[in-house]
Amino acid sequence: MSRFSIYRGKQTDSLALLWIAISVPFVLLLNACGQSRSSASNAPSIHLAADTVTEPLAASLINVYENQVPDTLITLRSSSRTSVLAALRSGEADAVLLMYPPEGRDLFSTPIGYDQLAIVGSPDLPVTNVSQDTLRAIFGGQVTNLSEAGGVALPIQVITWVRDSSERTAFEEAIMQHRPWATSARLVSDTEQLQAILGSTPGSIGYMAYSNLGGQVKLLSVDGVAVASNGTRNNNYPLTTPIVFVTRQEPQGRLRGLLEWILGDVGQQTVRQHVLGLSR
Repeated sequence: MSRFSIYRGKQTDSLALLWIAISVPFVLLLNACGQSRSSASNAPSIHLAADTVTEPLAASLINVYENQVPDTLITLRSSSRTSVLAALRSGEADAVLLMYPPEGRDLFSTPIGYDQLAIVGSPDLPVTNVSQDTLRAIFGGQVTNLSEAGGVALPIQVITWVRDSSERTAFEEAIMQHRPWATSARLVSDTEQLQAILGSTPGSIGYMAYSNLGGQVKLLSVDGVAVASNGTRNNNYPLTTPIVFVTRQEPQGRLRGLLEWILGDVGQQTVRQHVLGLSR
């Protein structure tokens, strides 16, 4: 019995040592994971929202900023102009990036760059330049054939954006100025729809953010001035519109830090990868 007890005791000691050898690293690993989760959860968070025009720019700004300021986490949601402004006003978003400033004076907004409304047509559109007055007449339905706009006889198909888009808001203010739209205009909600119609409908004409330009479309000058394609702001192009950083009130704390970074050298370098910077 005594020998058996001694043998059992040695076996218990061995098992205990084995258990310690296995469990200690595991406990240390759990503690490390817990500390990592705690650090991540304690990192200051900014909830940023962007309209569909500025989403690519917002994503790039977040990536660069989080690499430079690793103790700040930024979430991003993208939706229509109406939806992201509603999220800002309700407190779901701390800040919003928009093409064209918001209506009213209840929000703080400041430019961080500029985009351009590009006038685009079907690839074989027999027009290369259009005046603002002619654009107003085309999108208002007074001019319905390209022969009236300096082209060949070809019916015009007007394409415009849905009401809650930043593209339409900017075009409305710059060109339409609250005049009625052509009743025959086709509505689109994204660039893929717009480009598909332009590519398949002769005589079609629309507008879009130059930063999102793609596909087989024809780019038109406005009043003889082309969009700035080299990243340098052209003050003569009449359809240049600001990209704005919007908050409920003047930014403070981490929001102010983000805004000041965007307005600084590194932030503006990132901005220029997508749209025009603040300086020429």
